[in-house]
Amino acid sequence: ERNAARDLRPCWRCGRLPIVSGERYTSVACIDCYDGAPDSTTRNEYGSGLTPEVAITEWNTCMEYTMDALNEEMASR
Repeated sequence: ERNAARDLRPCWRCGRLPIVSGERYTSVACIDCYDGAPDSTTRNEYGSGLTPEVAITEWNTCMEYTMDALNEEMASR
């Protein structure tokens, strides 16, 4: 089995690696930036899934999308 944790992307806000937690259901979140509140501005910066691989892929996709959007914004200035 591939070690998905080594493929984790750092948080785009603070640059730290997120925490992977859970037994039956895996979640990935930056404990410094994600507060978990339903109305949080960071509510989309969270990965979850039935396996660590799914949760990490969701997290990484969000980080890539956010970084691409930030890079496009900077390039248009």
